[in-house]
Amino acid sequence: MRWNTPLSEEHAALLLQRLGIRPGARVLDLGCGWGELLLRAVAAGGVSGTTVTTGVGVDTDDAALARGRALAADRSLDEHVTFVKGEAASSRETGDRVLRIGASHAFGGTADALKALAESVRPDGRLLFGERTGSGLRRPRR
Repeated sequence: MRWNTPLSEEHAALLLQRLGIRPGARVLDLGCGWGELLLRAVAAGGVSGTTVTTGVGVDTDDAALARGRALAADRSLDEHVTFVKGEAASSRETGDRVLRIGASHAFGGTADALKALAESVRPDGRLLFGERTGSGLRRPRR
């Protein structure tokens, strides 16, 4: 399984394009799981040259964090991406691009999540906030 969320390759590429990650940006993923989107975001921003993109992933799942660290090492991103065990809602990390996909319940709901996440986004930064609603299944029309 590539993603820890219902996300296609095409949609992930579109989201990363729209985030406009520049070299030197700091990407923060709160509730990162194993950080697939975080790793791609950092790579998209660039990790060679004098101005490198960095990333921090925060999650409570030890196994997912270990998988993220292994994936980062496999892609030579381990010097640029750090995985931290912690609660997303209590994190004081900030970023130029902040990712939060699913689980707004950790903040008490969507409105509270957006209010809290606004403090994580640096000036002129961007927030990618995604929340799954419903089952994702459509009922046939009768």
